[in-house]
Amino acid sequence: MASVAPDSEPTTAPPAGPAPARPSFSAARYAAWLVGPLAFVCIFAKLHKLAVTPGGDLLSSLAALFPDLAFSAAFGLSVFALLRLSRGLVRGMVGTVLHLLVLLLTVLVFVEHGFWLTTGTLLDPYTLGYGLEHLGPLGKVYLSEMGLGVWLGFAALLGVHALPYLALRRARRAPPPPAPTPGAPLPNPFYRLMPLVALLALPACTGLVALSVDVAAPVEPLTENVVVEFSAEALAPTPPPAPAPVGAPIDEGLVLGTGPRALPDGPPPNVIFIVLESTRARSTTPYAPELDTTPFLASLAAKGAQVDTSWTAVTHTSKAIVGILCGIFPKLDLPIEEADPTGLPTPCLAALLGDRGYATAFMQTATARFEKRDQLVKNMRYETFRSKETIPSDGFEETSYFGWEDAALVAPALTWVREQRQANRPFFLTLLTLSTHHTYNTPTRFPKKQRATGDLDAYLNAMAYTDDVLAKLFAGLEAEGALERTLVVITGDHGEAFGEHGRLQHDSVIYEEGLHVPVFLIGPGIEPGSHITGLRQSIDLMPTVLEWLGTPALHGLPGKSLLSTDGHDSIIASCWLRQRCIATRDLRHKYIWHYDKQAPELFDLHDDPLEKSNLLAENPLPPSLAALAGPMKDRLLAFKADEDRRWATFFEQAAKGFVSTVAPTPSVPLDIAIAATTREVEAPTVGPPTMGPADPTHAAIPPMLKLIGMDAPDRVVVSGDPIRVTLHWQVLTAPGPTWKPFTHLIGRTPGARPRYNADHVPVGGRVPVATWKAGTYVSDPFRIQPDKHLPPGTYELVVGFWDETAAGAGKDVRAIVTSSNPDITIDAEHRAHILTVEVLPEPESPALKHHPEN
Repeated sequence: MASVAPDSEPTTAPPAGPAPARPSFSAARYAAWLVGPLAFVCIFAKLHKLAVTPGGDLLSSLAALFPDLAFSAAFGLSVFALLRLSRGLVRGMVGTVLHLLVLLLTVLVFVEHGFWLTTGTLLDPYTLGYGLEHLGPLGKVYLSEMGLGVWLGFAALLGVHALPYLALRRARRAPPPPAPTPGAPLPNPFYRLMPLVALLALPACTGLVALSVDVAAPVEPLTENVVVEFSAEALAPTPPPAPAPVGAPIDEGLVLGTGPRALPDGPPPNVIFIVLESTRARSTTPYAPELDTTPFLASLAAKGAQVDTSWTAVTHTSKAIVGILCGIFPKLDLPIEEADPTGLPTPCLAALLGDRGYATAFMQTATARFEKRDQLVKNMRYETFRSKETIPSDGFEETSYFGWEDAALVAPALTWVREQRQANRPFFLTLLTLSTHHTYNTPTRFPKKQRATGDLDAYLNAMAYTDDVLAKLFAGLEAEGALERTLVVITGDHGEAFGEHGRLQHDSVIYEEGLHVPVFLIGPGIEPGSHITGLRQSIDLMPTVLEWLGTPALHGLPGKSLLSTDGHDSIIASCWLRQRCIATRDLRHKYIWHYDKQAPELFDLHDDPLEKSNLLAENPLPPSLAALAGPMKDRLLAFKADEDRRWATFFEQAAKGFVSTVAPTPSVPLDIAIAATTREVEAPTVGPPTMGPADPTHAAIPPMLKLIGMDAPDRVVVSGDPIRVTLHWQVLTAPGPTWKPFTHLIGRTPGARPRYNADHVPVGGRVPVATWKAGTYVSDPFRIQPDKHLPPGTYELVVGFWDETAAGAGKDVRAIVTSSNPDITIDAEHRAHILTVEVLPEPESPALKHHPEN
């Protein structure tokens, strides 16, 4: 017998047979933990949307849930299959990719739902891309919608993505399962299939409902899964504008005639435009006498003419003011390309009046930096521009994430008018208010009263505040004697929605609360208390002023003067969001096309002014309604195609204006050569930049380009201000499609941002290097406005070219840069240092203060 130690326990032999295995990797469990949060967010977001969408029913809601259940099931099975088929290192890589993908999709659904709750509109790739591109200036907008609950929900959303990893770790640490008892009955395999049966049964049942019911109209936009629809739109190619028809007439441009002037005697009369931000007609006292929101505006209407029915052109400010001040339809797309240096195809009212000796000024309390408003105003050729950065702010509150309260406009406007009157210059003044923009804040000193509930109450109080500011402004103008020979035009840029049709704010609001804006004319020749009837639009305001001044537009403007007796046979307006909604109306009926994202709508505005009953929802549809809706849709399709062609043709022609065979005359000569080689420069990689050519041997390399000079008006700016530069290139040899220019800002003082990438495609993307031809000169105006404010300090602008097909990075892929000018710095990284910019701390802004004169 074997001896046993006195203090030891007797040992027991292990049972015969193989030891039970450790718990194995469960692909099904891991897939469920991984996909579960995404499925939960998709379904919860859809249920939330359905809960707050009026007009739905149970069967429609079930049908709307089908895409989300089907997506969750299909995605979960796909993840399970990928995990099941992979092994070892491959499984780890697959798991990592799936984790990142699920996290990205979950965040997308979360962001999309927040966008929908804020606007009542589904998010699309174009809008998301625009938001990310302009994240800096839009940051305050986003933060205004994100309370503590949103942050906590987002944190929880990120936290649950650790569950699959934790579940797997727990499974691996668990004790091995007991060995099966010999002779015991095997578990019923049906129970193992129960999760799979449930996973497939739910989407199958809702799918049968979706196929068998007619979804209620309010629920119809929600009948897609966010991930699937978003991906489909992102991958869908954007068709180019259709070519102009053969034999189409050539646009002759703006042609003015002569006619009677409202004030035939004396010096040229003055013009004042007051554009009321986010102001819908139905919330003003003149259009809704039961409201006391704008009593002063009502008194002004009694002194002039009120336009009964007028639409904006596009429901977004930067687009709308193009229609108001330039008399044309803006480009029907998200980017504010009208604010590019080549952005406007016709002279605006400020340009026409400025050429006749008028002093012109545009003033707003909002920041000039958002959507390049300063550049847009400059494109319109206003002489003077004032904004949040340059108007006196002492004693005023910052009531918006965009700028100051509206009362801050009164003093600078009156001072400017006084200066023009003292100089005996006729003037054209444009004021753009802000307080009625979301989030509808008013100064704390302004007495509010209960007019409604929620945001609508805040909005109506903001309108009352703006009305009070108008009263102070007109009192000052009358005291100056500035209204005796002045036409005052008051209009809303667009309307505002508060869920009347499930949509909020204005960008995607195609209903009357978003389109119908107040318009008033007050001045000599305008009959007091009169009404201008017929269908009118914001593009009619510029022709109206031109006719009032005795120079009617004979050709080149789509609008019609409000002083004419007849309005339009029909009018058209568009949402701002790309291919989201567009509408047309005649004297009675209005047709809305949603670009097939939901069913079209037809309303009888005579019997149904609040657009409650969609006539196209009748089943069966009467032939008379079908005969009415068809031509209206055709009208919209033709209009959109014509506008796309018109803008594409303009941009193509405008780009040619920056390419010439005649050498430009830059204000700063440079003489920098770019040689098409990636051979490394023999120069030190440390230490200060070298002056002149880094290696004299490279002077013999034939250059493909020369940077002959630049124009750089902004050498001292304030943090957040734009830096505008124009580079003038001489093309010696066509670079071809592989060479790209680069422009970087390099911080040179402590605290400055080390590097900012300002790369761009020349001339706003319209003259890519691949199109450059030998023997030409290319002038490239561009604007550097970082997404976040540059910290104060000294910065250098460096330029060069790089080959996107070459292997390597940095100087290994860059062209050789040389210069015969000893004042030009060429560093070892193949970069030419061409401009030094001083960035100052706020609040003073010399770069924005007088830039329209530059």
